[in-house]
Amino acid sequence: MKRKFLAVVCLVLFAAVFALSAAACNNKRTPAVYTLDPDRDFGIYWYNDEGERMLSEADMPVGYYDPAKPTVVYSHGWKADLSAEALVTQPSTREALGELCGYRDYAAELRAAGYNVGYFDWHLYAADLFALQDEIWTVETEIPEDGSNYAAAIKALGGHTFAGEFAREIATVMKDAENPSLHFVGHSFGGQMVIAAAYTLAMMYDEGLVVNPNCVPDRLSLADPYIPVAQLEGEMDVTGKTLNAALCTVNADAFALLNKKGTFIDLYGAMNFIYEQYYILDDDIGTGAKAHEVILDNCAYVVLSGLNKLGSAATQHVNARDYVLTNLVDGVAGEKGRLPFSVACSAEEGRQYVGVSYTQLGPGFDWEETYYEVT
Repeated sequence: MKRKFLAVVCLVLFAAVFALSAAACNNKRTPAVYTLDPDRDFGIYWYNDEGERMLSEADMPVGYYDPAKPTVVYSHGWKADLSAEALVTQPSTREALGELCGYRDYAAELRAAGYNVGYFDWHLYAADLFALQDEIWTVETEIPEDGSNYAAAIKALGGHTFAGEFAREIATVMKDAENPSLHFVGHSFGGQMVIAAAYTLAMMYDEGLVVNPNCVPDRLSLADPYIPVAQLEGEMDVTGKTLNAALCTVNADAFALLNKKGTFIDLYGAMNFIYEQYYILDDDIGTGAKAHEVILDNCAYVVLSGLNKLGSAATQHVNARDYVLTNLVDGVAGEKGRLPFSVACSAEEGRQYVGVSYTQLGPGFDWEETYYEVT
């Protein structure tokens, strides 16, 4: 009798556990549905073949976003004068390098090569240099009364973050993506933007908020990402993850998770002193040194030594942007010269270079004369 009773109890417990597990599994595979504000003046703008742009919405015309095509999404960085940025070669790069770089319309070239092209545009709220990491990473609801650009950003975001908006738009537009190639490219603070957006999307997938793995980028290319010595405190958008750590540590955590999930990250440094500064954060456990080590261990790191000799210190940072974008479009066309990998290579091709640091030599932009040496 006792054995029969125990068997019944075990059966009931097993059924209960199975039911809970099934419910949890079902919950995990139920994606969230996001409402995108049609009146917002920031977000991912998608290009068509005529160069026209359309802000993300739930059901995109195939002329702007085709689920069967590979996708590239770019984000700009700091905009001191709130000026818009076209996805073409910057004037300062052309002035510094002349015919070596030339004028390139990156969006048009990528569209012609069969890519969806998106541009995360937040230039109207990117002027307050010392607050941009907060706009990107942590939710703020109290609006400062100082009339600053930061206050304008918090008001426009309405309890969200720019990286959270980026992630929601990818999850909404690409919910039915068939092509697994999703490549984020970011320059300066835009590098930090795409890191945060990719990190958010990876966690969203783990939590079942998106169920299509093609919504998590498999490539991340960072053109001199600006990751200053700063502290992050607060909650991330969408996932609610609590942050209370140095900014470089949060970025290091993102690098580690994304690399673990198979995202190939390549980082091109012009202002390399930024990353060396992390050592001033060292305490008894070596916070800054550890973050620096984790970042390098989870990406292919390229120091743009040769390129930096061709422009003034003021333009080197911008040159990095155009170096990455030009290598992307030339790589798509099969022109990578002597480089071991191009910005256009697949995540699978790039993974063999993770954890390796390079010095870039030669002039840059001329892929037959530009090469990398292992540091």
